[in-house]
Parts: sequence; C-alpha cells; structure tokens
Amino acid sequence: RLGPPHARVRTMLWLLTVAALPSSGFRAGHMAARCLGATTCAAYLAAGHPAPAVAGDEGKVLFDTKCAACHPGGGNVLPFMAGKTLSAKDLKNNGYADRESMIELITYGKGAMPAYGPESPPFSRFTDGQIADVTDYVLQKAKDGW
Repeated sequence: RLGPPHARVRTMLWLLTVAALPSSGFRAGHMAARCLGATTCAAYLAAGHPAPAVAGDEGKVLFDTKCAACHPGGGNVLPFMAGKTLSAKDLKNNGYADRESMIELITYGKGAMPAYGPESPPFSRFTDGQIADVTDYVLQKAKDGW
C-alpha cells in the first residue's frame, strides 16, 4: 500500500526528480533508484495520470534539482548575498545578464556559488548542454520576472 494520495504524489515527484538527474552523479544504489523511478513513472502515466509539467524542460528540471535550494523563485537564501539574486536587474548589475557570462558562472562558480562544470565533483557535474539549458532557463525566467 502506497499511502494517501498526497503521499503518493510526493513520492512520485521525488522519483521523477531522481530519474531526471544526470546519471554521472549516481552509483550503485542510486542507479537502482533511477530504475525504480522510471518504472514507477511509466506505471503512473499508464494508469492515466497526467505527466508533470516539467517532463520536457531540462533547464527547469536541473534548476529545480540543483539551484532552487539557494535560488528559490530567482532569489538568494543567503542573507549576506543581497543583490546577488537571479532577477534581471541583479544579473545586469553583477555582469551576468548575457549567456556567455552566465555559462562561465555556472561552469566555474564564484564565491559561495559552487561550480557545475567539468572540474566539479561528479555528483554535481553538468554537461555543456545541461549548463546551456540551465542558462537559457534562468535568463528567460529573469526576463519574465520570475
């Protein structure tokens, strides 16, 4: 028995998140979780439940998984980082309003922000394509006002 509907949805969202994460960051038990997530996802969708809104948006999925803990809604949870949000104004003021600068920031990190490029730890490493997807997502959300 899976529990009440809200618990099933929470479990399903967790499994979708696990299944969407880059496989380079997972080993042994995590690979089993990815497999279980994919199997459960297929069963969930086959039962007539709608697909989640993030199913085809790689940039959003990666942002929600790796970035939103510190940047919920484009903000910044670190109190000493006022003015370092992902708003269009702050991105412009800090020199990250263009795609190339944002890609460099995500790839190499800066200050309290970790790097997600090729030199980062395997569990947080993004491919060049994933960095581009997150960059495009963040810049579009900033343009739209989050």
